[in-house]
Amino acid sequence: MTQIARREDFLLSIGLVQEGSVADDLKKLEQLSEQIADRFHYSEIVYAVSERFQSSLSAQASTISKIRNLRIIIVSNDISFYRRRVLVASEAIGDVVLLSSFRELDHISVADIAEEIFETGDIILTRRSRRRIAMPVFHAVLSAVSKYKVSSRDMRTIGIARTSLGKILNAPTATVDLVFEPKQGNENYKRQKVDYPTSLQSRSTMADRFELVSELVTNSAPRILRGFAIFSTLVVFLAVAYAIYAGAVFLTVDNVQEGWFSTAIVQSGSVGFIAMALGLLCLGLAGIYDRLRGSDEGLIRDEISNTSFFDRTTDLNVEVENMVSPATDKST
Repeated sequence: MTQIARREDFLLSIGLVQEGSVADDLKKLEQLSEQIADRFHYSEIVYAVSERFQSSLSAQASTISKIRNLRIIIVSNDISFYRRRVLVASEAIGDVVLLSSFRELDHISVADIAEEIFETGDIILTRRSRRRIAMPVFHAVLSAVSKYKVSSRDMRTIGIARTSLGKILNAPTATVDLVFEPKQGNENYKRQKVDYPTSLQSRSTMADRFELVSELVTNSAPRILRGFAIFSTLVVFLAVAYAIYAGAVFLTVDNVQEGWFSTAIVQSGSVGFIAMALGLLCLGLAGIYDRLRGSDEGLIRDEISNTSFFDRTTDLNVEVENMVSPATDKST
């Protein structure tokens, strides 16, 4: 059997967020570390843990010391699973960064995905080969109102090259960009189908899912606000058309009800003014939102690191045995 040579030309970072107990997660991380060490000379694992579980890490000190190049970041208790993924991605230092979940690790090939990203520069999203839940209408609505391609078959695993990740993290929409593919963008996305059992559900709570939907809609606010502005413009045109109609009726019809014309003008003027004001307000809010950026300052509380990339390096860039000192050369 031919042994696959270890890659030494790039550093792989794998980011994971706590989903179960710390002890169970660390056992899986120990296995993952051994697997990727067989394929990659340089690699790291970034693991995010809630601040309230910091005491559990102290009890697992011996297990942590066995996991090669493990970095544990302790994050605030108040942020969601998807926000923690952004923090993990921002802390990763690899040329290729792969974000995943513990349940999906058994069904994907981390090494193959990482090597393909390094060779092509594509952003790889994993997708279930079969639909997980029968709610196509809900996801279709989200996909229509947002600027992302939302599908119930999308998984949590995403692999990104360092250059692409930097652009995503600099955007205020990073939370959603690390989950869904935007409809418009300069990056090349590739979806990889995975035979993932439909019976396996993610461990995210309803609060996490609601926050993801909220982020999805909020990050699409400029698109929605501009849609309202277009609708408001249409209402203004209709109000003007109604005013013209009222004027034509007043000038051409003899038996117009007394007070009808003045009422129609007031109605059309009020509706037109309100619609114009809302349209301008929506455009202004959309412009302001486009210029706003979030901040991750203060969300990471502490870090535990077991990283050393050069402890096993033995290669030398000089041949010591062939060197002759100046003193020896003069004596001869």
